Amino acid sequence: EGSSPIKKPMRHLSTIFATSSLDEGFSQKIFPSRVVSFLHFQKPLIFEHTKSVLKDRLCSIARFRSRVIDTSTKGRVGCAFQELSGMELDSAMHELVQQHDSIKTQTDVDSFINELNCQNMDPNLPMWRAWVFNDMA
Repeated sequence: EGSSPIKKPMRHLSTIFATSSLDEGFSQKIFPSRVVSFLHFQKPLIFEHTKSVLKDRLCSIARFRSRVIDTSTKGRVGCAFQELSGMELDSAMHELVQQHDSIKTQTDVDSFINELNCQNMDPNLPMWRAWVFNDMA
C-alpha cells in the first residue's frame, strides 16, 4: 500500500468522458454522457448478494476498480485510470451499487434517469454505477 498506484493512460474517447467529470468548465461544453442499461429479472434480486457479485466480477477488471485522475500538462488535456486500493474499493461499494425501493414504474425510471443525467459522477470513484430496482410494476 505504500507505493504509488500505477496510472494507466486512457484512449481519446474515455478522456473526453472523464474530463467532463474532472473539469467543470469542460463539462459545460460537453455534458457528461452515460450509458444506461437495464436488466429485468423475474424474481427480486438479493441486494447484498448482487453487490458482492458485481464487486467480484466487475472489479476483477482493472478499469472497473480504478478512478480517473487528471494528467493534463501545459494546456494539453489528459486523464488516466488509477486503481483504488482494496480498502478504498470496499469503502466505495455503497456508492457504486445502490438499491432504490421507491422506483416502481417506467415513469419512476424515466425520472431517475433524467436526474442522473444532470449530475456529475465523482471522479474519485470508478466511473460505473449499478442500481437495483426490485418489485417494479
